[in-house]
Amino acid sequence: QFIGEPDHPHPLPSMCLLHEMGHAIADHPRTRMNEECNAQIAEAKKLVAQWNALSAAGKESSPEGVTLGLQILELKKKREEHNLRHERLSASYRRNEGPVHAAYLAVRGPDKGPTRYGRTDVEESFAESFALYKADPEALRRIYPDVLDWFVSGGHLKAMAELE
Repeated sequence: QFIGEPDHPHPLPSMCLLHEMGHAIADHPRTRMNEECNAQIAEAKKLVAQWNALSAAGKESSPEGVTLGLQILELKKKREEHNLRHERLSASYRRNEGPVHAAYLAVRGPDKGPTRYGRTDVEESFAESFALYKADPEALRRIYPDVLDWFVSGGHLKAMAELE
């Protein structure tokens, strides 16, 4: 009941912390998508406020108004592209809990684990595997050598950026 090497075990809370970091990694694509959406909304509010000020002054057709109109159209195009990517990402989470878990499952295969708690579902399996990768890679090598190689090669990081 320890993590790490017998002559240098890690405290059990380190496994808990790493496990939760695994969840954050797996959810990064969705978090990033939400951050992008929030930034676009803030930009839209700023542009609308500028447009309203120009409109109140009757300067919609001024060079500044034309430029602002073009910026609003460009942002609208970005929002449409974002919405398409968001729908693809949402479909990925509905289908297989997202791109990180899908990539993990492709490497892990149908086995359950790597721990008793990791047998619950793919989210917990990934989180437990990530924690072992960081805290006790030799244990992960014994259980899932391909998963360890995937982590070492940055497979989880590549999957995080898949839909960006």
